[in-house]
Amino acid sequence: MRSTRPRHQTTYSEELDAELNRLIKKYSVSRNSDLLLEMLCAAWKMDREYAPRLDMKIAARTLREIRFAFRLFAKHINRRKATIFGSARLRSDCEECRTAEKLGRLLAQHGWMVITGAGSGIMEAGHTGAGSENSIGLNIQLPWEQSVNPVIEGTERVMTFKYFFTRKLMFVKSSHAIIFFPGGFGTQDECFETLTLIQTGKSPIVPVVMVEGGAPYWTDWMKFVKSHLLDCGMISQEDVSLFRIVRDERQAYEEISNFYHNFHSARYVKQWLVVRMLRDVPDEVIQKWNEEFNDILINGKTGRIEKCDPFPHEQDDIPIEREDPLSKALPRIKMLFNRRDYGRLRMLIDQINKY
Repeated sequence: MRSTRPRHQTTYSEELDAELNRLIKKYSVSRNSDLLLEMLCAAWKMDREYAPRLDMKIAARTLREIRFAFRLFAKHINRRKATIFGSARLRSDCEECRTAEKLGRLLAQHGWMVITGAGSGIMEAGHTGAGSENSIGLNIQLPWEQSVNPVIEGTERVMTFKYFFTRKLMFVKSSHAIIFFPGGFGTQDECFETLTLIQTGKSPIVPVVMVEGGAPYWTDWMKFVKSHLLDCGMISQEDVSLFRIVRDERQAYEEISNFYHNFHSARYVKQWLVVRMLRDVPDEVIQKWNEEFNDILINGKTGRIEKCDPFPHEQDDIPIEREDPLSKALPRIKMLFNRRDYGRLRMLIDQINKY
């Protein structure tokens, strides 16, 4: 008789299932034995399905890179982190690099760590400003151009990825703010992917800031976005709320700081979106939000934004980099969010940060 466990937690071999369960029970030291079993079953099935060796190498390398990256970030779980993207080809004495260096220094002065792609140009400038001890580098293995900058080289806070997709996962997953300086194809790729992930709810809403530094790079980019995306109906006006364009490092830090003025974090608990705040807000303000933002609630006008107590299992699925030991005591609101209008949700967060 086949196992009654979920299909992804069985190899369909009773003998192998029993042996895997025995080994996990004997040697596993975490509460994630079900997920460990799922990973082992998936690897065994790939081999049994005669996946080409190249495919097996991709899967093995991917898991290994993710493991190393998780281990790196686990050492800094109590620090907020900002990712800085931008060109590796800009000269260190250009206005954009000088601004990136000043922003890195400003972030570090306020307790933040700076994540970059570990290369030269904007990346090195951000690390120079933050200082080596406040920097994390996620390098990419390329046959030319990219090498680890001297600020982060040789430290335990840098690793090199083979695959862009695992590297980009760690940039977005581990960041409490994402900052873009001018750059080439890579910067634009990271920019549009970040916005897509937030727009579709695949990544939590964080402040996304585009810094001009010198020339009107992002102002011209916005002209393209407006004329070819917004005016043609390919994005909504609310989607533009997901990012800000600023002139310099002080405006950039102000945008990031304001985002966390009262907003702490948000997560789903079953069907509810729970928003945690640093300070409570008056009941009449929440009533006003219900009137202004009923369009993002399931059931429209019958949906409600309400104050709530912590859910019993609310801490279980919080990404550890975003967790705060004191978060259980924070005031909360809950809502039946439609999981579609994330630009409008960002606008609600802006309202929360006024208190």
